[in-house]
Amino acid sequence: MTPAQRQTLLGAINASTEAAAMLQAGDLYSLRAWISSSEGQAARRAAGLVSIQQPRLVGEGRVSELLGDPAGPIFVLGLQRAAEAELPGNATLEQLAQHARFVQAWRLLQQGQLDVGLAVTRSAFQASVGSLPGFDQAVCDALLAEAEVLVPVSDEDLSVLIPEPPGNDALRRGEV
Repeated sequence: MTPAQRQTLLGAINASTEAAAMLQAGDLYSLRAWISSSEGQAARRAAGLVSIQQPRLVGEGRVSELLGDPAGPIFVLGLQRAAEAELPGNATLEQLAQHARFVQAWRLLQQGQLDVGLAVTRSAFQASVGSLPGFDQAVCDALLAEAEVLVPVSDEDLSVLIPEPPGNDALRRGEV
């Protein structure tokens, strides 16, 4: 973990009263358990302590599993309809680009080859929020989260964050 990531982790820990108390007490065992808990994982994710796994390929089945019923099938059907829709002859460049995104995503999704780890896919999903039935920000976030892997936190990373007890400076300098 980089020093910047450690500072981000410190912020995530201090945002939780419970975890901050563990940190102040130097309770590495409890802090490690909190980091692994659903609350700790959510705090790390919210703080941006994730890396993007690539490639991370998904197909129709995985999308339906991720989004659940009925959101998964609604997304798949909406994408299919958008990809198969006829564009008017006077379509704008923006409309053509959006349609091309839908066609490509639909083709790749059917083949189980839609890479939700690709930056271009991730930005296309963000740009498409609200343009398909049921494709809101929560659905987009759930799809994009499939490629997100939490940055691992080692005992060393946690130990560095634990504050030194008062008076240890004098011990280290040999003054006591």
